[in-house]
Amino acid sequence: MVKERPILFNGEMVRAVLDGRKTQTRRVMKPQPEPMPSDLPRSKHDSGWWWSCSRVQSMVDAIREAPQFSPYGYGKREGWTKDRLYCRETWATELRYEHVKPSDLPRDAKIWYAADGRDKAPDQGRWRPSIHIPRWMSRITLEVLDVRVERVQEISEADAKSEGTRSDMEEIEEHDWSLCPKCGGTLLYDDCGPCFGVVFDNDCHECDTYKKRFMHLWNSINAKRGFGWDVNPWVWVVETEVVR
Repeated sequence: MVKERPILFNGEMVRAVLDGRKTQTRRVMKPQPEPMPSDLPRSKHDSGWWWSCSRVQSMVDAIREAPQFSPYGYGKREGWTKDRLYCRETWATELRYEHVKPSDLPRDAKIWYAADGRDKAPDQGRWRPSIHIPRWMSRITLEVLDVRVERVQEISEADAKSEGTRSDMEEIEEHDWSLCPKCGGTLLYDDCGPCFGVVFDNDCHECDTYKKRFMHLWNSINAKRGFGWDVNPWVWVVETEVVR
């Protein structure tokens, strides 16, 4: 039986999925597997259940210990049943439906998606949070191909690219400080040369790889939640493909 679960994506990640650049997503495991003061086992149905680090070295061990904590299903080695994720993104509908609850909107209502551009049409209502988008409005459905567990810093260069991170050779016209706090993701920055003269367009080595850019993107989303890159949290690694 195929299960469908919602997943939130910001505008940049929606565009990466639509462009075919994003085939992986990493989500913080909750609760985090950490050592307990006592190794006495607890009930797997206890909401306070935690794993010992020594017992969560593989995806198989994590699923076996507490499968209800995997929001994305099982991995290939666990007898896979294909699950699907539908994308929740920021949206809007017609101005005449401004005060209509999402669940009461008619199926023929016109829909706008913020990832396609924030310029508002004359007949468009306010932007609404992604969490409130009805299932039928979701334009992206992903099939889960595999799920595994790892520390976020274990991401490879290839996997960082599969996360939809911008190319390390791509310069963007507008600064995006979530990509790099030094150059804003443009790969270039101004520096002071001899006698404090400004040297323009120096190469930025703070974000010159996919992994570095993913690190900054990860921090822009998760650092304020206590799961920044330096914390190196355990994450679910979910591999997906778009359902055509």
